[in-house]
Amino acid sequence: YHALLLRAFAAADLPEGTKLLLVGSGPEASTLKALCAELELEDQVIFAGYIAEAYRYLRALDIFVFSSGDAEAFGIVLLEAMLAEVPIISSNASGPAEVVKDSGWLFDLSRVEDLARVLKQVVNMPEYDRKSRTLAALARVKADYSSTHFKESLWRIKPLLELNVN
Repeated sequence: YHALLLRAFAAADLPEGTKLLLVGSGPEASTLKALCAELELEDQVIFAGYIAEAYRYLRALDIFVFSSGDAEAFGIVLLEAMLAEVPIISSNASGPAEVVKDSGWLFDLSRVEDLARVLKQVVNMPEYDRKSRTLAALARVKADYSSTHFKESLWRIKPLLELNVN
């Protein structure tokens, strides 16, 4: 899915000086670096590698892109980005889409051109428009993913369990 992100970044026709930061390490690194060279993005893409507690750096980003698919059932990093008040672009895979909903921008995971379109749209939109989504995302985290919400949801299950036991 990172290859999709690189291809979309290359196709998006973003303003000069726009950078893409990839955090993490893994077996795909050399393949992604080769693709980066093929797309002539070496000056625009930064391969940061593994960063311990990377969530601490989220506030420094202008936009957070989550390009993972259905294999990523939830994506705690989405909640971290929401708490950091960073605009989120996410794939429309079921887990991530459920977390983000309308507090970010979703793209069709099967279409490079859709991610390129959304990247260009969000990068070029006024800051106040992005800010309204980040505030909605922060409210969503507080309302739907707080420990209070979790406890209330869990205790609502108890009566249902008792009905099934009898």
